[in-house]
Amino acid sequence: FQRLEKLIVTDCASLEEVFQLQVRVLDIVEACIVTSELRHVKLFRLPKLKHVWNKDSNENISFENLREVHVQECWSLKTLFSFSMAKDLHQLKSLIVDSCGVEEIVSKSVEESDQHEVLFEFNQLSFLALWTLPNLVCFYPGMHHITCPMLKKLKTHWPKKIKKLKHVASQLLLVEKIIPQLEHISLTTDDIATITEERDVTMLLPRISQLTLKGVDKMTHLWKQGSPLHHICANLETLEVYMCGSLTNITRASSSLRNLTTLEVWYCKEMVELITSSKAQCLEQLVTLKIDGCRMMREVIASDGDETTYDEIIFKE
Repeated sequence: FQRLEKLIVTDCASLEEVFQLQVRVLDIVEACIVTSELRHVKLFRLPKLKHVWNKDSNENISFENLREVHVQECWSLKTLFSFSMAKDLHQLKSLIVDSCGVEEIVSKSVEESDQHEVLFEFNQLSFLALWTLPNLVCFYPGMHHITCPMLKKLKTHWPKKIKKLKHVASQLLLVEKIIPQLEHISLTTDDIATITEERDVTMLLPRISQLTLKGVDKMTHLWKQGSPLHHICANLETLEVYMCGSLTNITRASSSLRNLTTLEVWYCKEMVELITSSKAQCLEQLVTLKIDGCRMMREVIASDGDETTYDEIIFKE
């Protein structure tokens, strides 16, 4: 299937390997590389999948035309790409690995020395999602460096096995020269905690325009002025808050919401108000406001407690 461009495999309960490709010596000289036309790969709900690409063929077959890889609910999968394959993914634009058993994204090369730093260049990658990967230990089990100059959207939930965001930053993504174009980032409980601890890492993050907070259960208020999150959210245009069970309002973050045009709050069960009237003036650029499933909310804009004070709130848009 050398001309195959799109492959979608779903709900195959017994499938253990997707590509068992063999280049026969009788047909092709060993040194010759066959280039696949495959551009899109989607693998969903394959509980016994152990390998996507068999190890023996990777050095003879190039998947350099891959644009999109989406793997979800494949709990027997331990690694996604071989070393030789990952080195050729210059055209990859979207990589999503969600709810899988992977321990590393790229497997170790037997030829590379542990003392030699490997460079992975994902020059077209614009969307990366590494989500709900409880066994993930590293991107690559050796010294390495990654470049993603076009990355605009990062969705990740770092597992507890990756202890420090600073460590992940140095080996993976959160360095300014690697992701200078980053616009949208999604954070969860562990991410917020490590960002709060690692101020020097926060300073490396570019100022983003879209932030998603999901399942940050222990957060009672959003960031305050001078906090690490305040630094990276100074130019925020879109804020999405989902299932943050202890969040009561967004008042403390108001000074960094002056450019906000879209605000969505979903299923924050302890939120009693969205913001106080005096701070709501910071939301004058707001165009879209969505609130759903906030059972305890009594007011969207609450009084500051001084009935003699009149606050005029103008939403320009």
